[in-house]
Amino acid sequence: MRILFVRPDFDVPTHWVSEYLGREVGYTISRGHWVRDLHAEEATPENVVRAVEVFDPELMILLGHGSPAEFTVQHKAEVMRKCSIPFDVTGRKGYFTSCLVGQELGPDLVDKGLKAFVGYTTEFIFTFDPGYWNDPSSDPRARPFLEPAMVPVRYLVDGRSHLEAYWATVRAYNSWIDRLYGMPEPEVADMINYLAHDRDGLIALPGGPPPAPGIPWELPVAIGVTALLVA
Repeated sequence: MRILFVRPDFDVPTHWVSEYLGREVGYTISRGHWVRDLHAEEATPENVVRAVEVFDPELMILLGHGSPAEFTVQHKAEVMRKCSIPFDVTGRKGYFTSCLVGQELGPDLVDKGLKAFVGYTTEFIFTFDPGYWNDPSSDPRARPFLEPAMVPVRYLVDGRSHLEAYWATVRAYNSWIDRLYGMPEPEVADMINYLAHDRDGLIALPGGPPPAPGIPWELPVAIGVTALLVA
């Protein structure tokens, strides 16, 4: 499968998520797929359009800032907007790690032929510790949010359906909520609320009935409360 990753990297949200997606690039290559990875200054609107037209990806993993009708890449440069999609999306699948695009842009892409859309109708929120700028993947405050956000990547890369990816991600969010629930630290209540917010904002289009139960999602070995909450 030909898979396009778009990973802008210029502020805290894109830097943290880009780091996690970088690990998924490695996983995708290890699975034998063809990969085009547009990272940081390569993640321009022109390069995204060219990659879709020339590389012709079957799956697009797209990070960026968004609004209900707009998706942007490096330095918030717009690459697509509702009713103004600069390339053919027919038959492709897309996962957007971006705020709000599931409200209008996602349905518009599906109307224009996108085979499957997974993304967020709400703002995508996560906590972080700025002390981990040089190693975001080791940030214990971000981990409960960004690990679930990578689940759609793994499922879609492995050829699972967008609905399987959606429900596995919901279960991953719920697992973290369960692990944090009841901990006395004051940050935990906010973290649980943010996790529920992200979970409830995720959508998969076209919709349909949930897949058969029992699709596994295994969390990594648990970390202690101190490691999770203390910088």
